[in-house]
Amino acid sequence: QGHSSFHPSTNDIVSASAIKIKGGHARNIKGENVEWETPRALSIDDIKATVQDYKKAAELCKEAGFDGVEIHAANGYLIDQFLQSSTNKRADEYGGSQEKRIRFLKEIFEAISKVYPAGRIGFR
Repeated sequence: QGHSSFHPSTNDIVSASAIKIKGGHARNIKGENVEWETPRALSIDDIKATVQDYKKAAELCKEAGFDGVEIHAANGYLIDQFLQSSTNKRADEYGGSQEKRIRFLKEIFEAISKVYPAGRIGFR
């Protein structure tokens, strides 16, 4: 999770579910230790828009001359938050079973595969 101070236009942080990290601290844009914030769970519309953001990012990579892209789906970042049952408590088509929790990543891959062939898309 990040801190809302890094997102001045929305003052918002998002996740698969609205679950606050316990213990430790975050750092704000000034580098100060602050309490973790509770993220806002992405809506279905937010998820669809985020998938399109990944596709647009791939298009920009291709335009810049990159021969492929890597999808970062680990280490607690947004996609990983959907994959993990501890951070994904959704009751819709993106939560619950493993098949549903992987849906976000699958949709991102499918969108990016319209820009790059599957052999040029890596996963982390």
